[in-house]
Amino acid sequence: MQPPDRYNNAGREPVEIADALQRAPLEAPPQSVWPQLQAELSRSEQHLQARSARRHRHWLAMAAILLLAAAIPAFWLDQSSDTSNQQPVTTSGDQPTATSTTTPSPDANELALLRQESAALEAWLATASDDTVISATGDGLREALTGRVQYVDALITDPQTSPNTQLPLWRERVLLLRRLASIESSEQLLAVSGDADDSQLVMAF
Repeated sequence: MQPPDRYNNAGREPVEIADALQRAPLEAPPQSVWPQLQAELSRSEQHLQARSARRHRHWLAMAAILLLAAAIPAFWLDQSSDTSNQQPVTTSGDQPTATSTTTPSPDANELALLRQESAALEAWLATASDDTVISATGDGLREALTGRVQYVDALITDPQTSPNTQLPLWRERVLLLRRLASIESSEQLLAVSGDADDSQLVMAF
């Protein structure tokens, strides 16, 4: 048997490569990745906007905390100053009533103001406390500060404590109560802004 002659088709006209490519069936184009990319970009943008909004609310809450913590002691100091600046009442005669010429020392005045502010802060904490708004961070800070207040109270009431240390102890007590008030305020403000679960309290004082 003779092998096929490879020159049998020599008389046929050659087929142009361009024509052959045009006649070939077209392959299905690859699926466009643009819709998927656009969806990813949209989700990323929404995530960034939500994160920015949470951060903005967080800083607003912290600014309110700073303002509140500064306003509470100032308010009670103003109230105490108004009381101390009242003039003595005179009788129906021309002469004023006899008053003591003894002027309280600056330390005694400051100690009285600290005691008043301490009582006011304790009253505020008792009315403002909300057990439904508690974070793990705030609870830990509150426990530590409350323990420190109890330790200071033990020193204040100890008969062996020197009178010269009463003023520094009361200063520390008021400072601790201010921090407790700032924690209570921050938890409530962060809860209102929706960041109570994923925000960490900052001790700013």
